[in-house]
Formats: sequence, structure tokens, C-alpha cells
Amino acid sequence: MQSDGSSSSEVSSREEGKDVDESSFLASEEEEEESSDDDDNETTIIMSQRRNILFLCQEGQLRIAMQRFERLQNNNNQQLQKEIFQVDQRDKNYALHEILMGGTNDTNANLLSILLLDNNNNNKVALQTMLIAQPPSHGRTCLHWAAWGNASISLIRRLVAGNPEALVRKDKLDKGHRTPLEIYRHYYCNESVRAAAADEQQQQQI
Repeated sequence: MQSDGSSSSEVSSREEGKDVDESSFLASEEEEEESSDDDDNETTIIMSQRRNILFLCQEGQLRIAMQRFERLQNNNNQQLQKEIFQVDQRDKNYALHEILMGGTNDTNANLLSILLLDNNNNNKVALQTMLIAQPPSHGRTCLHWAAWGNASISLIRRLVAGNPEALVRKDKLDKGHRTPLEIYRHYYCNESVRAAAADEQQQQQI
């Protein structure tokens, strides 16, 4: 028999390389399957009736709540309206309360809040009811929470326009008994004044 000129070590090396290539291929396939499973699971969560916008906001899953909002906006506006104005039977919070209580520094939080306010199907009564609601835990309206979290001006304007009466509502006595404006002044205006004073003093020293 004629030799092909390959040593046993070369043959072994090629076989090991083949094994590595096959292992890499199998690992890649498994990763793709896992990624596909994750996508399927997320899609299931987005479209699950039990995991509505309110539930997702309560769980802090704002990115998925945004995706559910967009899906419903395109495919089922009636269900979307139902979920925008859905109230938790235990704590009486709306989805908007849940978002604003956590602050709106997160891009998804700010955008989802604005979308909930802008896509109310001209249902002014439901919108006003939501914006004047003061759930029992703190007695705070959505405007209270927006002021507490130093929300964007565009969001504040929408909240005020939706129901100006919220401007004069006060939260619970044991939470400070303050209007939204008083909350904002307490937490942020003093900081702004102190920062401006510090800047002025620094300029005088230069």
C-alpha cells in the first residue's frame, strides 16, 4: 500500500481539528436555539393576557411593557385602552402610577408615560379620573409622583393639561400633606438655589 505522506501525528491533528470544528458548530447551534427560545418566551410574555401593561409596570419590566403597548396599538386598540386605564384592585394604582413611582430617568419610563397619556382615544373622563386618583398608600396623584421624581417638562405639562385639579391636591398627612409643587420645591428648588449660590461664590473667588 502506498503512503500518502502524512504522519500519524498529522492525521491525529486533523481529526482533533475536525472534532473542535464539530463542537463549535454544535455549540453555535445550541446558542441559536437558546436565543430563539428566549425570543419565543419574550413574545409569549408580551402577548400574554395575564401579563398586561399594569402587571409589567409593577414588575419593573418597562421595556417589555413598551413592546406590549406597541403590539396592542397596532393590533388591538380596544385592549390597549382597557390596559391604559386598568386599576389594581389591591393598591388602586394605575400603570402610570407604577411607572412614575420609580422615576423617569429610564428612557423607557419617560417614553411609556408619555405614550399612555397621548393614546387615550380622547377618553377625557377616564383620563381625568386616572390623573386625579390618589391611591391610599401615599395619597399621591400621578403629578405628585412626577414632581417627586423630577420628571421632564414635557411629561409634567401633559399631566397638568390632563387634569389641572391635581395641582392643588395634597398627599397624605403622614407623607407631608403637600401639593405636587410643594414636593418639587422641597426636593429640587433648594438644590438649584444652593448650586447657583455655590457657582456665584466660586466665580467671585476667581
